[in-house]
Order: sequence, then C-alpha cells, then structure tokens
Amino acid sequence: MREIFNQIKAFTGCDFVEGEQFEFTLEPNVVKNTVLETPKRDDVVPSANDGKEYKIHVKKYMTEKGTPQFDFMTKWNNDVPMPFVIMSGTIEKETRGMYYMKLHGKAEKTSICMCCGRKLTHPVSMLYGLGPECGSHAYINPFDSEEELNQHIDEVYQKIADVKWEGWVIKSAIKTMEVE
Repeated sequence: MREIFNQIKAFTGCDFVEGEQFEFTLEPNVVKNTVLETPKRDDVVPSANDGKEYKIHVKKYMTEKGTPQFDFMTKWNNDVPMPFVIMSGTIEKETRGMYYMKLHGKAEKTSICMCCGRKLTHPVSMLYGLGPECGSHAYINPFDSEEELNQHIDEVYQKIADVKWEGWVIKSAIKTMEVE
C-alpha cells in the first residue's frame, strides 16, 4: 500500500504506519483565481449547468433494472431505470462521476430508436423515432389521409413528451450530450 501512495505525487513523503488508520486532506484546486473544492466521492454539489436543457444519449444499461452484477439502478435510483436511451432535461446536481437529472421524452425524426438505441432505416420508424418493436407499429400507415397520420404523429409525440424520469445518470454512461 505504501508503494501505491508513494507513486501519487500528493502523498510523497507522508509517514504512514502500516496497520494503523490514517487521514489525509486534499488541497483545493485553483483555476483562474477561483478556488474549487475537490468534492468527496459522495458529496453532492449544485450543478454549474443549472437551467440549461440537454439532450443525452446513454448506454443501454441505463435503461435496465439492477442485477447482482450491476446494482447501480437498485442503489441510486430505487431500481427505476431510464425509459429511453435518448432523453432531454436539466442537470439538478452532480458528483464527480454522476449527474442527477430531471428528464423527459422528446420525439423527433431520427435514425436511432430513442427507446433501445438500434439503428432505424424505415421512414415510418424514423418519423416516430421508435422502431417497430419499441413503437408497436408495423411500418404501415393505418390512416386514410395525411391529416389523420399527422394528427396521430402529434399524439405519439405528446405521449413521448409526457414520459418523465429523474435520477442519477453515470457520466461515463453518456454517449453524447448536447445543449438544446
């Protein structure tokens, strides 16, 4: 253990006694004359991004319940996974490795299924932003007119917008994140 700490520049020369407990304090980082305190692993700090709306695309495991091998959802989000891999919302607070976000669905024409993340190729799927399995459709226009189809699309978009979720998102699980 002593060798590990000696490899870290901040601990070089510290006098550790094996078998005894020790305590250390990290000095604050200084950036552009502003002191930023280094948060502890579990410290939650208000986000510097307050008020901005983000569109995030996360890895598939953020949409799955916890397992014995990966219990993040169980420990941090009461085993309530994100409903879609692509969602929009705000960052409420953060830790060094996670954001606490309030998210909602936002349907848009896309080539990626916002529910499962698979590539979409059919125009109807791309219009919904959902593949045939996730959107429960069969690639057909069941309506008699364009007007009926557009009204149905508006209903689908509204249902997706009504999907709300809030919880912790692992920063390393975010594939893309852009300000809307």
